[in-house]
Amino acid sequence: LRSTHFSPGKWSLSIAVAKVQGLAENYVRFRHLSQDKDKSATYCQPYFSQDAVEKLPDDVRKAAATYTTAGTPKVERELKDGPCSTLIVRNLPHAITNQDNAREWFDQAGFEGEYDFFLYFPAKRRRPDQPASPGGAPQGLA
Repeated sequence: LRSTHFSPGKWSLSIAVAKVQGLAENYVRFRHLSQDKDKSATYCQPYFSQDAVEKLPDDVRKAAATYTTAGTPKVERELKDGPCSTLIVRNLPHAITNQDNAREWFDQAGFEGEYDFFLYFPAKRRRPDQPASPGGAPQGLA
């Protein structure tokens, strides 16, 4: 990704190595988000390559199926020697507003078929500044 040229935006594209590497551990951590029948509960909908998921060991798929936010089963896997496989990309163009747009953007940049896990988090939106009222500073949520 570092050698890829993207059209400039307000901020430069930020790429960092993710703390958790690899499909197996990320599948255990995030599969439940893709199983949520009420998609309105979160804007975060992970993508997992079905081919890659089918190749995961049974213990990984069982751990993902029993995942709860209270007690996450940990799947111990050693990272293979070599480059990292999981990256965090920030500061995508503002036109990218959902996971499908983000994946399409990466695919068009030449990365189609190069990833087996993709998790899009929408950009944080700032509340518009409100003018001060005669009663003092505006009240907000804490």
